[in-house]
Amino acid sequence: MMEQTYYQINKRQLALFGCSLLILITGLLTDRIIILAILCLVVINTTMLHFTFFVDTRNRNPLNWVDLTLQVLTLVFILLKFLILSS
Repeated sequence: MMEQTYYQINKRQLALFGCSLLILITGLLTDRIIILAILCLVVINTTMLHFTFFVDTRNRNPLNWVDLTLQVLTLVFILLKFLILSS
């Protein structure tokens, strides 16, 4: 059986999670197409930052999984909202 690996949470990871929540809330509250387009690009960049800050795929820290799931769901939600509002 493989050993579960947990790495400590640092300030950059917490800041990234906070930014992800802020992006999601902004996406939920806005109906302006240009802001939604900008948020799509920002979510893609924060997803790249996720793989920079959480460097090991063996990391079973819950923040790792929650942050990645939140970012993917935020990207899908904002992209769908953008497509619906722009049509």
